[in-house]
Order: sequence, then C-alpha cells, then structure tokens
Amino acid sequence: MQFLVAIALPLLTSLVLAGVFSALWRQSLQSPWQFFVFALLLLLGLHRVVQVFAELVKLVRHELGGYFLESRKGADFYERVQEQLTVEAFVIAGAVVVVGIPLLFWLRSALLKV
Repeated sequence: MQFLVAIALPLLTSLVLAGVFSALWRQSLQSPWQFFVFALLLLLGLHRVVQVFAELVKLVRHELGGYFLESRKGADFYERVQEQLTVEAFVIAGAVVVVGIPLLFWLRSALLKV
C-alpha cells in the first residue's frame, strides 16, 4: 500500500498543474473543462514516459540502485511512506512540471485554433 505514495505524487502534480492552467486560461478557452481533461491526460502520459526513462537509466547504471526483494517485519506505515518518497519520485514530478508547462502552452494553442 505504501507504494501508492510514489504514484500519488506525480498524479497530484498533474492534477494541480492542469487545474491551475485551466483556471488561469478559463477566459480565453471555449471549454476549460475540456482543456483540463486533455491537459491531465497529456501530463499523465508524460509521467509514464518519464518513468520509463528513469527505469531504463536505473537498469543501465547499477550504482543508482538496483532491484532487490526485501522482506521486513515491524516497519511502521510512516517509515515505509518516507522510504517511498525518494529523490526519484521528486525528480520525476519535477520533470513532469518542467516538460509539461511547454506542452500545456502547445495544447492551449492547439485548442484555440479549433
């Protein structure tokens, strides 16, 4: 269950980014809800692409941390959540923001042309 924290961070980032930009541009868009849905789908797709790239980098570079199975008993929920909020999760969320903002500008111009 604690792995959901690492998944929720990019999801929340995508929701907030799509919501903020649809609210900022609601006067210039014909349908802000349509922009919100398309922007959310675009950002979630971007997250998947960035995540695949991050996983490929981890497979190629062994010093970044490999894959292993670990069984621990006694770790509490908060400790597991802290472990899941890694630098990788924040870097992926940051990449979604950095690459997503120009994509949202592109989406806005594409929707204004229609």
